[in-house]
Amino acid sequence: MGILNLTPDSFSRDGVYAELPQSDAAIRRALAQAEGFLRAGADILDLGAESTRPGYRPVPEAEEISRLLPVLSAIRERFPEAILSVDTMKAATAEAALRTGADWINDVSGGDHDPRMRPLAAEHGCFFVAMRWEAFQPDAEPVADQAARQLKESAEKALSAGIRKDRLILDPGIGFGTGVWDNVELMRALPRFSAIGFPILIGPSRKSVVGKTLRRPPEDRLGGTAALAAAGVAAGVDIVRVHDVDCMTQVMRIGDLIWR
Repeated sequence: MGILNLTPDSFSRDGVYAELPQSDAAIRRALAQAEGFLRAGADILDLGAESTRPGYRPVPEAEEISRLLPVLSAIRERFPEAILSVDTMKAATAEAALRTGADWINDVSGGDHDPRMRPLAAEHGCFFVAMRWEAFQPDAEPVADQAARQLKESAEKALSAGIRKDRLILDPGIGFGTGVWDNVELMRALPRFSAIGFPILIGPSRKSVVGKTLRRPPEDRLGGTAALAAAGVAAGVDIVRVHDVDCMTQVMRIGDLIWR
């Protein structure tokens, strides 16, 4: 899954609007990035128009939609066979995206932020990625136990809302409400999360667990991200969400050869 940031404030500094106004130039840049990702082997393109980095500024629905739809529409027209995912917590944005050609909804709140989200995903029959995002309690049960419980609860909510079991994907939320060692524990527990019974997606790309461990800025975390991606493949994850598609495709294909 290749990440297309349609924001001016992405933590990874790669948003298509970072240096360009909302214009034809930004759309051309997004199309070029999408084409490069698909050529490099991306199976899914994930478009996000609101940053969810630490300390992010929430974006009103109208602004999120205005950033997203022109690019989504252009990519859908240029690449009609591509699988397009939209990273949003807002049902209004998700609905507009689905009507414009999106195939998946990737909700970092797992559907908790907007009570309309799960019923919307069920109505459209789309794939729904439910991420764990609740902060861990430091004096409670072990991190892996808390995460497994949160993922199970998220799956139950999704199924109760009518989302089909074969359309649900779980994400343990690396980098969300976590410290470095929490993220390590999440990676170690990936086989346990897979045993819940749903495909697992991880998003380790350029995350702070790499930056804090290796003391590298976001744009210089390729090696650490590759290590996490390889560990994910070895642990049985199904989807890895990344910025550097060409390199990570190589990592995952060789990992598949060894461990699958």
